[in-house]
Order: sequence, then structure tokens, then C-alpha cells
Amino acid sequence: TIGIFLASMGELKTLKDCGSGQCQAEPSEAMDSAVDVGTWLIGIGMLAFVQLLQGFLGHVQSTYYRIYKDLAPKNELCDEFLFTSHVIALLPLFFLKDDIMAAAESAWLSEPLPLVPVPSRVAWLLVNNVSQTICLKGVFRTSATVSPLALTIILSVRKFLSVVVSIMLFSNPWTIQHSFATVLIFGGAFAYSQAPDVKVDKEVKSE
Repeated sequence: TIGIFLASMGELKTLKDCGSGQCQAEPSEAMDSAVDVGTWLIGIGMLAFVQLLQGFLGHVQSTYYRIYKDLAPKNELCDEFLFTSHVIALLPLFFLKDDIMAAAESAWLSEPLPLVPVPSRVAWLLVNNVSQTICLKGVFRTSATVSPLALTIILSVRKFLSVVVSIMLFSNPWTIQHSFATVLIFGGAFAYSQAPDVKVDKEVKSE
């Protein structure tokens, strides 16, 4: 969590530098890149809350698998949990129906793709949905095979790798905060992977 926080602060520093005219962007673009630190910190607070909520949901999933392990295989249980949780998550979207309809209309009126007569935003939305489906399937299948803590570490590493890929693809600056975040995230994941298996130790002692 601290590593991801430092990575986010590193992104904040790069945007603040652009806002003060210290990056290579044009002056007009640099002024548009000015960041309200208070708003940025609210976003970081939300990310930290999501990290905690993610860990809590991991324990909920683990309990769910343990209670109903005799009713079905874990892969079927995780598919059911995935379906149920996302159907329930659709309910609050009812209060955003006007915004969703406006966004859908805007996407439908976007320019078509060069080779296929499909609106470009609709095509990108479909691609994003497919990739998200694959990602979520993998996350829920992983949650059925590893502990909640291991899953949280895996997801934290994945989130940081997405930041690294973004920096490489878009040539964003690498700050000292990113370096500390790299050490904390990958160091923490490595340290956890080297921890002894407590369950195995207990079984050996009982024998």
C-alpha cells in the first residue's frame, strides 16, 4: 500500500512539474496539466480505501469457498461469486442512468473505424469489456487457490506494473518516488514468497 502511495505521489510530482512549466510540453499544455493537490490526495485516499476493501473482500471470498466447498468445485464457486457480485453492482448504476445514456449516445455517434463500419468508441468499449472479463476471471480463479493476503500482493504488483508500462509507453518521467515504490512493492512480494508455510510446520509438529 505504501509503495502504491509513493508511485501515485511520483505521478503527482511529474504533473506538478508540467504545471509549473518544467516539462517538455508546450506552455498551453503545461498550464492545462496543473494539478490540484487536494483533489489528487482525495483520489489517493480512495485508492487506499479500495486496497483495504479489497483485502476485506478477499477474506469474504475465502470464507465463502470454505463454507460451500462441499457443494461444488472451487472453479464453479468462483464463477458464481463473480456473476452474483457484478449483478448486484449493477443496481446502483440506476441512479446514473441519465449519464450512462448520454455517454452511450456519444459513443454511438463517434467516428467509425477505418475498416469496419462500427463506431470507434463502441469498438473500444467492447475490447475493454473482453479484456476486463479475462482479467476478472483470472482474479476470481486465483482467489480460489491462494490466501487473501497472497491475492492482495499479486494485485498490488499488477497495479504497479501497469504504472510502469504506462511510463514506458508514454515516456513519462521516472521519479525517486517510483524507485522507492519499486523496492517496497517487489521487495515485499519477494519477502512474502520466501516466508515459511505455517500449515506445513504445524503438520510436521503434529506428526
